[in-house]
Amino acid sequence: MPCIFCRSDENLTDEHVFPAFMGGKLVVKDGSCKRCNGEFAVFEGKLKDATAPLLHLLKIRNREGIVRNASVKAEVRGLDMKNLQGFVDVEGQVQLLDRVVDATNEDGRKVKRGFFMTKEAGDKFAAIAQLRFWSFFAVRLARASAETFPGRYLLRCALAWKTISSHL
Repeated sequence: MPCIFCRSDENLTDEHVFPAFMGGKLVVKDGSCKRCNGEFAVFEGKLKDATAPLLHLLKIRNREGIVRNASVKAEVRGLDMKNLQGFVDVEGQVQLLDRVVDATNEDGRKVKRGFFMTKEAGDKFAAIAQLRFWSFFAVRLARASAETFPGRYLLRCALAWKTISSHL
């Protein structure tokens, strides 16, 4: 049997009667050619994205039997962050994701601001920021000492880094 779309007999693949993302398991054996299958895959990808909230709301399972989470964008009153990313889980609960954005302080300095759902995530962000600050400081210090004592830049940088990282 040729491709049901273009009638080609070459590179035939199985064709889902209903898309797999909608739980489709019924297939037409060698129903479409590789080219048509690929073109319909692009369309099905867009359809999947467009229908994700509906599929979630109706609890339609994919071919693995999983109801996919639906993505949401949220805004929290009192915060200057917009479009926080999150999802609605299978139980209908909104789960927001951690987010870090570039911002500018009142004094014009560039900073990173974070919105975290757990204390651990916030602590990790703070530790990384502190580590970046101290490593920048250590390199500056090592460069300054290298100007005074040529040839010792790498050694001083490594020693400064070891000292800083042992205090974190």
